Amino acid sequence: MILRKNLDLFNTIKALAGVNDFTTEEINNLVDLTNRRLTMAYNASPMWDRYVVVGEKRTVSDFVLDGTGLYDGPYYKLGKKEYTTGKFGDFFVPINQTPNTARSACLFQATNGEWRLGALTYTKDPLTDIVTSVGGITYSSQVDEDSSGNPIQYGSPTEVVEWDNASVSATRLTAKQVIPYDQTYEALTSSNFNREIQETINDFIRIHGNQSFLNRSATEYDFYVDSFGANVLNGNFTNNEAYVTYKKPILNDFGEVISSLTSPINEDIPNEFFNYTAHAVYADFLRMDGQHDKAAFEEQKAEMFLATELERIDIINNNNSLNHKISTYVNRSTR
Repeated sequence: MILRKNLDLFNTIKALAGVNDFTTEEINNLVDLTNRRLTMAYNASPMWDRYVVVGEKRTVSDFVLDGTGLYDGPYYKLGKKEYTTGKFGDFFVPINQTPNTARSACLFQATNGEWRLGALTYTKDPLTDIVTSVGGITYSSQVDEDSSGNPIQYGSPTEVVEWDNASVSATRLTAKQVIPYDQTYEALTSSNFNREIQETINDFIRIHGNQSFLNRSATEYDFYVDSFGANVLNGNFTNNEAYVTYKKPILNDFGEVISSLTSPINEDIPNEFFNYTAHAVYADFLRMDGQHDKAAFEEQKAEMFLATELERIDIINNNNSLNHKISTYVNRSTR
């Protein structure tokens, strides 16, 4: 997959326009138009080779925490923690944790068995999945008690009816199997602590319960997308793990593809978008100058280049199964 440079694109636009130099204002406009056209090309298909990631392992949530503000989001079970002698309860942490920060938000059972939302410094034994922690802060605690005044023993924090919310606005838990757009991968052992940031998901394409496109027994799941991520329907996952085929984003952290056309930074531009972008930006420039007939002609050229690239994707997709889904009893059954 070839990458072209921003200066190459700028020289091509200058050649099409027959102009050696643009004003500073015109160059700034060309940068904005280039970002717009690159994004349009990116959005023209979910299956651009360079942006598709196939069957990447991702974490699936057990529930979503809402109402606290700072600690909201999808949580999953990291392991089990001993809350009183010989008794262990599930230990939940956010899927998208802050990298390389030992103390983190979590939901756990305290000594008398009540659920708490707080922040602990913890590690996990990779062989036993036992979580140990030291110190900590409590933000919210379970209020529900039985007739004797003892905390009701719930198997999951989603069963708690009332929280005291001592240090947060509210605590609302909703059972959801969500795969977020952003997440960090936990790499915890008894001797070190590390989190790795995974690629941001721009568009979800397909979700499987086990390694996809490796053999013919991978169970595939339907899903819908909301602000949290992909909500999986009727999922049955091992260790909160799913395999996601998705599209990577084209925009950087500043909401742009390139920041300059003239800078020696030499920012990369996908070759498959290059000709479309050059002619489309030139067409936009002609419109700015009031030359609408010429702009329409250049727009047609640009669309022709994009259509050619899209046709290539269609031909490839007709010969493989990545973007084709056939529903059968075998691939829909949970086993």
